Amino acid sequence: MMGRPTSRVSGAHEQLVRRGASMEQHNGWEQPAWFAAAGTRPAYLPSFRRTNWHRRVADECATVMERVGVIDLTPFAKFYLSGRHGRALLEHATANTIPPVGRTCITHCLTPAGRVMAELTLTTLDDHRFLIVTGAGSELHDLRWLQYVARERGLQVELRNATEELGVLSVAGPRSRQLLQQLTTQDVGRFPFLSARQADVCSSVYFYGVCVEQLDIAGVDTLALRISYTGELGWELYHDRQKTAHMYEAILQAGQHLGVGDFGTHALDVLRIEKGFRAWGAEMSCDVGPHEAGLDMFLRSDKLTRKGQVRAGPQAATVAAKRADNNSS
Repeated sequence: MMGRPTSRVSGAHEQLVRRGASMEQHNGWEQPAWFAAAGTRPAYLPSFRRTNWHRRVADECATVMERVGVIDLTPFAKFYLSGRHGRALLEHATANTIPPVGRTCITHCLTPAGRVMAELTLTTLDDHRFLIVTGAGSELHDLRWLQYVARERGLQVELRNATEELGVLSVAGPRSRQLLQQLTTQDVGRFPFLSARQADVCSSVYFYGVCVEQLDIAGVDTLALRISYTGELGWELYHDRQKTAHMYEAILQAGQHLGVGDFGTHALDVLRIEKGFRAWGAEMSCDVGPHEAGLDMFLRSDKLTRKGQVRAGPQAATVAAKRADNNSS
């Protein structure tokens, strides 16, 4: 019941609750953290040892690593950037190369001191239009930073907040490609990593559409990004939030024989940590530099040099460690 009353719920909220979702609040949104077993209540029981959701989260992780899982990521903050200076804003405000049309990249905004202001998923829809995605808790933080940079540099852009307009479901796991194949007649095997395609996921039309073409058909028009925060094979599916329930049911039905299962944000966090993926507010922040956070692969050095954001000297390092734990309670 966290955060209620709120209008910020997924289009599939009722189905998720029926399937045992334990909801947490993220920036006013209700989002499944974990799923209770059939016949049990999704109630969090505090403990100084392992909590009641520990085994359920482990099972959700196994579902994603061994079969295929589906997660509701609707609380992601989503912005459309357009205007004659849209590309110029991104060139100045972000540290990575802007992807070509139909491609996606991970990029970061840096403070004047060279610290990590924000992490963004950037998709180029056409030469003058972009989709920017960031974490739910960073919605206004990141939007206002981009607006500030545009205003300070006198750039003519339009930044439209589409967070409540777009729903997002993600499928991930070694069988996720097989699942998507059940939802389209087109071969999805040739869908490169970090690419974006406009598609109708819940009907028999082809999967490979022109990137920005709106398909006016009876299914769900979807922008599919070949990307996953789990570290497994996966896609993020962006669509009209009012159609999320239809898409969610279609995914569950299509994936029955593949062992599809739900997973929540607790499992997602476990999976991304094991993969070594960073999160803003955890491994990176306005107090941490990109090199310290291990983000070198996302940095275009000439951008940093030009803006004087390269910081010399010894740097701390973010590393992963495995801890033995025999706590079975």
